[in-house]
Amino acid sequence: MGRFGCTVLLMLTGFCAARGEGVDSVGRSLLGVPVVFYGQETSWGFGASGGYYFGSPSGPTSSVMGMAVGTLRRQARVAVSPRVYVRGGSGLLSGRFVVSHYPDRVFGLGPRSSDVAEGYTLRSVLAHVEWQQRVLADGLMVGIQARGAAFGYAQVVDGGLVDSLANMQPGCRSVGLGLLVLFDRRDNRFWPTNGEFVKMSAMRYGRLVGSSFGATRIGVDARYFVGMQRGGVVWAGQLLVDAVVGQLPFQDLPMLGGADVLRGYYSGRYRDQAMLCLQTELRFNIYKRLRGVTFVSAGGVAPSLFEVSVLKWVGGAGLRLRANDAGVHLRADVAINAAGRFGFYFTAAEAF
Repeated sequence: MGRFGCTVLLMLTGFCAARGEGVDSVGRSLLGVPVVFYGQETSWGFGASGGYYFGSPSGPTSSVMGMAVGTLRRQARVAVSPRVYVRGGSGLLSGRFVVSHYPDRVFGLGPRSSDVAEGYTLRSVLAHVEWQQRVLADGLMVGIQARGAAFGYAQVVDGGLVDSLANMQPGCRSVGLGLLVLFDRRDNRFWPTNGEFVKMSAMRYGRLVGSSFGATRIGVDARYFVGMQRGGVVWAGQLLVDAVVGQLPFQDLPMLGGADVLRGYYSGRYRDQAMLCLQTELRFNIYKRLRGVTFVSAGGVAPSLFEVSVLKWVGGAGLRLRANDAGVHLRADVAINAAGRFGFYFTAAEAF
């Protein structure tokens, strides 16, 4: 999920969607909450988030959520995220619409990119829409997706790293259409104790639909959860695969780092044409609503999946405080990477 936008939206879900996905409900509600978060890319961030919830007796709760946040590093983002169920929950229309102003750092391409970062400011507009249709009763859905993004850059050093990257020029656009397959048998969307989740995605970007470059992108997100009989212990595992054949704007390339993927590394610290990441967590009860987590992750980037050989390792631990009965938790993590550097994160919802 992109940097801090999605976690803030999930924080709203945690406080407001007490009914949760998959729970029958009737009626409508309009709710809002303040949000606070922290990450090494953003420092402390603050803002507000709100949601309009509506449902029917025969289906799960639909929602339209929005947020506006800013950080101490003068980053700002406004986002709207609809999630609308139709036909008693057999069809799902979802999307994400984001406008951001984001002072950031770039390290270059590849698994051995420079440790010396160059600063710049990213200005972007993103729209991503998915339609999913259930085809089997046990959680299998298929669908189509469309994505468009435009990127602009400011405060760029003349002749520097940003200036030298051909796919990081002002006005770069990525526009694509694709297919997706989703299999979800988790017992809870926010804090699963058993079940599987697999999402496979294929997207084609081309100049005919307005993209600056042509490329094909394939992605896999596979998760598995096993609950133990005692102590509320849950083992969770995730495999992430993201590969691009062709060329995309720099900001759209597969990457590692951040609060959800290879915690302990700066978000986007490593980027290339392909990314592979394995993550595992052990989740356990401590006292009432307080829970603990230990985690280990390994991932790498390369020009292709077959060339991923340099893996970056991280490990860490964290605390969780259950925010409501839907299973959403406030999250505080500390991670240490292979270079001995620490990353600290305070947000909502799990990394996976």
